[in-house]
Amino acid sequence: MPDMQDLALDHFRPQVDSDFRCSAEDAALDLRLTEAEPIETAQKLKEGQRKPFSLTFRGPKEQPLEQGLYDLDHGDLGSHELFLVPVAEDDEGRYYEAVFT
Repeated sequence: MPDMQDLALDHFRPQVDSDFRCSAEDAALDLRLTEAEPIETAQKLKEGQRKPFSLTFRGPKEQPLEQGLYDLDHGDLGSHELFLVPVAEDDEGRYYEAVFT
């Protein structure tokens, strides 16, 4: 299982439409990975620097998460602490973004 600093977009793209178990303060809930996309930047990357990317997760409307660090566990990727930011809500749920630079 990759370490946090080794995670790249290619690790997440095959996991789109799969669930990650999120451990919140008093509960656990499943977040569905809905998007894994590159972030275009004009900055030239240094050798060995990962290309920036973002992940979008959808969670249940009835269990909103605040912006913050959460442990996310996935069978193929292991457990990692990600900083999630609420970005949207619709009839299907609440959406959260994690950005990797």
